Amino acid sequence: MTISKSNFIVISVVLAAVLFLFQFSNISAQYTSQATKNKNAEPSIQIQADSTLLENKLENKTDYSTAIIQNEILSESIMIKEWCTYTKRSYCVFQDLESFYEDLSRSCKLLILNGKNVTAQKEIDTLVSIAERGIHIIFTALPNTAVIESSTDLCTLLGIEYTKDASFRTNGMILYEGFLLGGEKTYKHLKKTIPYFHLQTGTKKYMVGTIKDQKKKKIKNEDLPPVIWRNAYKNSFVFAINSDLCTDHTLLGFLTAMWSETSSYYMYPVINAQSVVFDNFPYLANENKRAIQKQYYYKPRSLFTDVIWPDVTSILNATKDTFTGMIAPQLEYQKNADPISKDTIDYYFKQTERISGELGLSGSMLAKKDTDFEQKIQKDTQLMEQYVPDYKYTIFAPGNMPENVYNNYIGDTSKESVLSTIHTLVMPKEKTDNLVHFYDNDILSLSNTIDGFSHTDKQDLYMRSIETALGYSCINVDMQRVLYPTSDKDDWTKLSKKLSSYLNTYWAVYRNAFDQTDISHTDIRTRQFLSVNYKVYRYNDTINLSVTNLHGSASFVLNLSNEKITAITGGTFQKIEHNRYRITVTDPDVIIDVSSDTDWRDK
Repeated sequence: MTISKSNFIVISVVLAAVLFLFQFSNISAQYTSQATKNKNAEPSIQIQADSTLLENKLENKTDYSTAIIQNEILSESIMIKEWCTYTKRSYCVFQDLESFYEDLSRSCKLLILNGKNVTAQKEIDTLVSIAERGIHIIFTALPNTAVIESSTDLCTLLGIEYTKDASFRTNGMILYEGFLLGGEKTYKHLKKTIPYFHLQTGTKKYMVGTIKDQKKKKIKNEDLPPVIWRNAYKNSFVFAINSDLCTDHTLLGFLTAMWSETSSYYMYPVINAQSVVFDNFPYLANENKRAIQKQYYYKPRSLFTDVIWPDVTSILNATKDTFTGMIAPQLEYQKNADPISKDTIDYYFKQTERISGELGLSGSMLAKKDTDFEQKIQKDTQLMEQYVPDYKYTIFAPGNMPENVYNNYIGDTSKESVLSTIHTLVMPKEKTDNLVHFYDNDILSLSNTIDGFSHTDKQDLYMRSIETALGYSCINVDMQRVLYPTSDKDDWTKLSKKLSSYLNTYWAVYRNAFDQTDISHTDIRTRQFLSVNYKVYRYNDTINLSVTNLHGSASFVLNLSNEKITAITGGTFQKIEHNRYRITVTDPDVIIDVSSDTDWRDK
């Protein structure tokens, strides 16, 4: 039998196609096996707490650069110490001004105190003496108005000429450009009752209150009620916060911005990481079916795979954010639920691999007893060992799981648990004192900074402050709201529009300034940030940065005054906004050349 030339060609093409399909099938199988292995299980840089510069190494009772006066608001003192840790400042905590003045260090450059503790003339005299020595002072809150009005010395120190109104309700607030990262911002809904002071000539305002019908009342902008300002007093600067804005970590950015205003340049380390964490997503079970089918005409599992997953990937693709998902196998472990299928698990692992994302575990569930959470850990362990035995989980978001439960499992390899390989915790911000810190010598704790479905004026100010202080954000997107809605506001259509809008607007400037990372890489950068130490000095137009304990690289922010960077060795730079640059350090010795940039507004 002979085969014609044309038939031979056809047969050859068919055989080639069959061979290709077999090869493709083999590649696909290989791809699947890689999808169920954690690419971040072994971090490229491993830094433990004992090799970092933490509070215990910075607190110094004899040679300190920052003095902190203890006050009844314990959380405030904790945040000030936290700021010193992040900026690598040696510090000492004192019970009162008298004990500080008696043990004044020659190295002290800054005093931070809550003015509510200043009640007597003796304390005012001490503050005046401190300022005359050239030590800068930050009031996280002002003394009582009656105390201020009764002391000419205190008014002069604070730059207050007189009191217009001891209790004035603002109509909003304006944050001026150049204080926090992100530019000028008007807060129409951030209304506070504050003393309305008229300041002396020469003070600099960073934030003011707005007045209703300002134009009708013919009130000039320079006469708006001051909220945050700086006064030049002899050899020092005195900063004042005239509101209760420092009850949370907003204080961190204020302190950084204020210290930056004491000199013509300031460089400080930052984390340089912007993360988005989806909590309780991917979701694997089929719970609350009746409510979900009534609202969406989908079963829960199908809703999450067929509707929500495509929406999430579309949103992240538009913003170039990286996906980090905290898997919720179930949320109601006490009830008999439909079996979790291997197909569902495979789907999410493959899809996560496809978009270069990563997966961790959620600790949240609908429970009332610790034993319920213990049962969850056991069931999750069995499920993952059955379907993805090669995947090592390194990230855990405890959610509402009590610490006394998960503390017995995380990082403990002696127990056969899905949590035994965890080395990063993602915490609700209300459950931790410090934004980033070591939970123990190995495990790092990262705090969420804001809710991805909400953005109020207060949250915006908080966000700007944390970005200024740390170059860090961890946006929490809790999908439990979708699965267990309590009102029409929890509808996914509405929530997804909010998430997309917020990511595309409020974070746009920081997305250009700092890197978008998954939580595993945020973990690495945070460890680098906590370990590094540095010294900065300047000679003419050259700034020299000397970095110690550098692991790979580190990030800094450089604030200048009407200057620009012209060259750098030992690293790279990126402009954030006028006068502000992000420096990426790759060498222990960095040289930065700068020049005048006085005509920047004409460009």
